[in-house]
Amino acid sequence: MNFVSDGGWLEFSIEIFVFFLIAVLGFISYRSIVLFFYLFSLDKITDRIEISVIGKKIDYQRPPGELIKRMVVFAFITIVGTILLLLFELFANLIPFFGGLLALIMVIPCEIFLTGIGFVDPYLDRKGLSGADSFRIMLKNFFTIMFFSLIGGLLLLIPIFGWLLGPTYSVVAGIIIAIGIQSENQVVFKLKDS
Repeated sequence: MNFVSDGGWLEFSIEIFVFFLIAVLGFISYRSIVLFFYLFSLDKITDRIEISVIGKKIDYQRPPGELIKRMVVFAFITIVGTILLLLFELFANLIPFFGGLLALIMVIPCEIFLTGIGFVDPYLDRKGLSGADSFRIMLKNFFTIMFFSLIGGLLLLIPIFGWLLGPTYSVVAGIIIAIGIQSENQVVFKLKDS
């Protein structure tokens, strides 16, 4: 049996591609799934962090339905962004050498950013920003969120310890970064009408 002449290389290549695609999607979605489990205690965690970082807390409570809706919106943004980045990478690779290099330079930081925005947004949502306003502010702080997300992702590479610590780090650090974004940009937030 000749591996190349029987088309085995194509089947093997597709299997490798699908394996890596599933691994990447699992890696990307793991932190979002864990964030979902933090959902119902997120306001309590935020209260404690606000008290320790700025000395006071915001008296604002959201029904769980609003939290879930906002998480679904940012999960959708992450999924659509990932698909668009994959399409960009596919078309960029049509340009010999430079296309692949451009795709590498652009896609990896953008994907790292997209995996981190879900952890920064809950605080901005709590402060009353719409999803679009929150995304614009996070985009202005692209590198801060990208490096924060990179550290959280690297923690996930440590078996067991990192799998437990990485998402917890991401939740706490995301709230602290959102507080920092608010104070650095002196953004005026309006509380939502209850």
